[in-house]
Amino acid sequence: MKSISEISSEIYPLDFDLEEAEEKGIGKKEDYFLVQKNYLNYLSIYLNSLYDFKEIDKTLKENDFELLKEKPYYFRISELGSEYIYLRNNVHCERLTEEQIVSLKDSENLNEDQGIDLVKNTYVEVLSVKPDNFANTSKLSYTQGSNIENVVENTALVFYVNYKTPVFNSKDKESYVEINKKNKLVLESISKDVSSALSKELREKIYVFYAGWYPMT
Repeated sequence: MKSISEISSEIYPLDFDLEEAEEKGIGKKEDYFLVQKNYLNYLSIYLNSLYDFKEIDKTLKENDFELLKEKPYYFRISELGSEYIYLRNNVHCERLTEEQIVSLKDSENLNEDQGIDLVKNTYVEVLSVKPDNFANTSKLSYTQGSNIENVVENTALVFYVNYKTPVFNSKDKESYVEINKKNKLVLESISKDVSSALSKELREKIYVFYAGWYPMT
């Protein structure tokens, strides 16, 4: 059986407590993924009750944003129901109590209201970045670059919008620039809508990143 360390090594290897996961019965990849999937499902139901993420699909399609054929890891495990936006935070299931983990191992243990209550009470702890060398409140970048605009609070909710970026054409530079200007305005509007809707109930900072990794909030 494969260990959860096989996936953690590709993201924040110091951010998952693999020993605690083992102690709580989710040390195997299959068990961890099952709990994580069910957690993301209830979390996504909750987030979609605050903002309909499928509205983003409608807006971007109307503005000719092309879909990416290949989706990154976090997009593939997304439960938001959108073709463009997904949650980028890691889901640290080992931070849940053993009772909560047992409940999430079998979706029949929880009804939808109970599942939503569970994520509402735990999402800050479960989604926060807390490697050993981080303080309880810290800032970090989810990207490879060191641009200060990419730095966010370790407790923030981080969303990525993925789409096929326009290809630069030296023979039609003006058109390329105009398309990117239009795209930026659309994305800024979406970012404000998402942040405004979620911030009405969530205390944490909300960030929406798009292709190129420039933050919109």
